[in-house]
Amino acid sequence: MAVAASLAVTGIFPKIVALGLLVGVVRGSWRCGLVVAIVVLGSWRASDATPSAPTVRAAGRLEEAVLLSTDPVPFGPGTRATARSSLGEIELVAFGSAGKSLRRRLAGERVVVLGRLERSNSATRPGQPAVRLSVTGVGDWWPGSPLMRSANRVRRTIGSGAAVLPADVRSVYLGLVMGDDRNQPRYLVDAFRASGLSHLTAVSGQNVAFVLIVVSPLLRRLPRSSRWFATIVVVGWFATLTRWEPSVIRASCMVVLSVSARWLARPVSGARLLFLSVSGLVLIDPGLARSVGFWLSASATCGLVTLGPLIRRCIPGPAVLAEAIGASASAQVGVLPVQVLVFGWPSLAGLPANLLAGPVAGAVMVWGIPAGLVGGIGPRWLAQIVHLPTHLGVSWVIKVAEVGAVLPNWIAVIAVVALVGLGWWWGVRYGRDNGLDSFGEGQ
Repeated sequence: MAVAASLAVTGIFPKIVALGLLVGVVRGSWRCGLVVAIVVLGSWRASDATPSAPTVRAAGRLEEAVLLSTDPVPFGPGTRATARSSLGEIELVAFGSAGKSLRRRLAGERVVVLGRLERSNSATRPGQPAVRLSVTGVGDWWPGSPLMRSANRVRRTIGSGAAVLPADVRSVYLGLVMGDDRNQPRYLVDAFRASGLSHLTAVSGQNVAFVLIVVSPLLRRLPRSSRWFATIVVVGWFATLTRWEPSVIRASCMVVLSVSARWLARPVSGARLLFLSVSGLVLIDPGLARSVGFWLSASATCGLVTLGPLIRRCIPGPAVLAEAIGASASAQVGVLPVQVLVFGWPSLAGLPANLLAGPVAGAVMVWGIPAGLVGGIGPRWLAQIVHLPTHLGVSWVIKVAEVGAVLPNWIAVIAVVALVGLGWWWGVRYGRDNGLDSFGEGQ
């Protein structure tokens, strides 16, 4: 609440008054002082973070080496990207041969562009550049920092190996493993959104967890301090690979706090980790408070850490089924307020769709990066072999999304009831102590 208040009072407190308040609460209750300090600090940061639109020169032209902030994406028949220039953050729009040249570049690379300056059509949206450069020519380029260079090399290698997959399968595969949904067809975007599976192609904390699973055999061999450092390096590199999406930032921050607490032998609950991560990140970058992806990520995690254990105990049957239903249901309950506010009421097909597609998508995420690297480095026949499981898994996820998008709500309810009934029968048949009876006795 203090963080939210800090963003609401932007510009009300002059900085001299803010400093006076901070000094005044030093001798009071530390909790009260902490709340006031958060409000003042957040207001201060949000005020400083408010962008000012650069002046656009009339019919001005610009020729400069700019640093790409985002990966170029399709923009109708052309290409669009965001870049840092001497004028600040600007929007690049290119068509024809210039668009094709710009499309081959990636975020973090520096490229020489020539074009005409004008006011951006996106300037009215928060966080969007106020200046557009209509690019007429693209010249030399440089690969960028060593960190971005390594991440871009991996992205290009995985993309090269995925060339053996059909276009629609390839677009979903790249979204699952790296969050790269730039080439995803519109019908698939609509299908994933309607079936409640759009979170799968938006890289999130689940991807961070699967990456740690892949590297865990190596991490376990390291000494304690080295393991802590290596985990942070892996998480930071993966966040760079996935372009520091808001959901990845939240998940990475929680992982860093978790491994740090474990290293200090001071375990922290998931709810506390979420609170510390969200509060700290919003104070560091107030712009995250306007990110729908950040809202969805934080609310889904809140549902998992608060409602997940309760729902799992209520689900009868095998532990695997209870875990799957509990995770899917708690996450969807968590994101429900945000989803209703932004996208409208969701379809009830989301729960059975996530139960059917979630485990397969998770397997593709674990398999996807190592298989993509092998396929990108080796010959085409090797890429076809290693991507056979990828093709099957992604095709299954796509089919579930397409069916879930047109599935009536009453059929979705029947499917959920059937799954719970199957779990109850399993518990009675095999005596599993995880059903409703055991939950009632435990209360």
